[in-house]
Amino acid sequence: MPGYPPPVTLPRTETHELTADDGTVYRLWVSLPRKAEARTERFGTLYVLDADYAFAVVRNVTEHLSDRHDLPELITVGIGYPEGIEGDEWLVRYRTQRTRDYTPTRSPIGYPGGVQDVSGGAARFLDFIEKQVVPFVEAHYRTSGERGLIGHSYGGLFASWAALTRPLLFSRVIAISPSLWYDKRFVFRTLDERRASSTPLPSHLFLGAGSAENVKGEGDIAGDVAVFAEQLRGLDAPGAVIESQIFENETHNSVFPAAVTRGLRRVFSK
Repeated sequence: MPGYPPPVTLPRTETHELTADDGTVYRLWVSLPRKAEARTERFGTLYVLDADYAFAVVRNVTEHLSDRHDLPELITVGIGYPEGIEGDEWLVRYRTQRTRDYTPTRSPIGYPGGVQDVSGGAARFLDFIEKQVVPFVEAHYRTSGERGLIGHSYGGLFASWAALTRPLLFSRVIAISPSLWYDKRFVFRTLDERRASSTPLPSHLFLGAGSAENVKGEGDIAGDVAVFAEQLRGLDAPGAVIESQIFENETHNSVFPAAVTRGLRRVFSK
């Protein structure tokens, strides 16, 4: 029986592995603009959460738009895991890894089967990005210092929380279907704390959700996005551009590609 043909590869894309201080190993995918190595200019960087499923989508959409002058050229960096989303028990592993890394607090409400027992590691993961991932990328590639972050669902929760707590790390943030319901709307409480400080916001923040999505027993994700965006606009954050869109008839699972395209065009528009 013949084996599979050679796997598909993405042009100008490299992989690296980094080990966090606690021993957790992460895999990075780094995709460069066309002919980047032969040029002298520097490029903005877009960091992609849930890279095991999202990186190829975001990387290809980014290149498609930049080739047609709808976006500046970007270095796309996916943050994922060596085991990927293949093999036995991939779904439990995938849910466990993202729950551990993307949730800011410990909460029993979320994925079933004891996955939530590992929740609450977002601060550690954000430290890893700030102190190891970003320095590695900026030491090895010709970056401009302009950084963006994109995340979906729990990744959108993480992106929203990072925008509030470390707004200078990423100047452009795209949060798609963020799990703002998490831990009794913890991010809304974080936003309330932000009102009393003079901390800035990222210069551009886009929030998107589908009109047909919700989490049973927790509330309306699209409604939360609309409220969160409006409250962000009410903060004292000179120069911050806050945009949001609800995508008609899209669900939690289907909204991602549309929101990626719109979000990129809004936060990185030339």
